[in-house]
Amino acid sequence: MGWWKGWGKPKDGEVATGAVEGDVSPWVAGAVRMGWEVRAADPEACTVSVSYTEPFAFPVFLGVVLRGAVAVKSPDWEYTATETFEEADESLRTTHGHFLLATSRTLLSVGDRHTATVPVPADDVVGGLFMSRTNRAWVRHAAGVLVLLDHDRPPHLFDLGFRDIPRDELPVHEYDLVVDGEPRLVRRPPATGEGGTPPV
Repeated sequence: MGWWKGWGKPKDGEVATGAVEGDVSPWVAGAVRMGWEVRAADPEACTVSVSYTEPFAFPVFLGVVLRGAVAVKSPDWEYTATETFEEADESLRTTHGHFLLATSRTLLSVGDRHTATVPVPADDVVGGLFMSRTNRAWVRHAAGVLVLLDHDRPPHLFDLGFRDIPRDELPVHEYDLVVDGEPRLVRRPPATGEGGTPPV
C-alpha cells in the first residue's frame, strides 16, 4: 500500500460514478481524464499530485477526502466534517464526511501538475476534493469520479447578499459521503420534526 494511481480514461468495464440519481454528466468525461496520485512521504504525511490534459469546468483543487476524522495543526490545511454547495433552486446540499481542505485553493491549468504535501498518512486519503468555478463539485478517487454536485450555476447578483431569503434560512438537503469501499453518497432522510425520521 502507501500509494495508488488513477491516471487516464477509465479502462474497459470501468465507469465514472454519477450523481445520487445515477446520472453521468458529459463533463465527467473530462474529470476522469485528470491525473491523481497519492504517495507516502513518511508515516505521518503523504504527497498528492493532480493534473489534467483537457480543459473542462475550470477545476479547483480544494483538498482531500479522508477515511475518518483527524486532528491537524497546520497553517496550510483545515479539517471539516461538512461541505455545503448551492443547488439550482437555491436550496443547499450539505455533504457530511471527513475533508482536509487546503487553506489556499489551486486553480488547475491544462498540462500543469500540482503537488501538495498532506499531513496525514497516505492510507487515510480516499480521494481528492474538487470544485469548478461554476459550483460543480466532485471527488476524484482511485476508481473514477463521484459527483457531489452536478449543477452549473454561474455567479449572479444574489451572491452579493441581495437575496429574498437569507442563506441560513434556505432549505438544506443532507448527504453522507460513505467511504467503506468505493466512495458513494447516501441521502439522509428529512427530519419529521418529531424527533425521528421517516422510513427510507
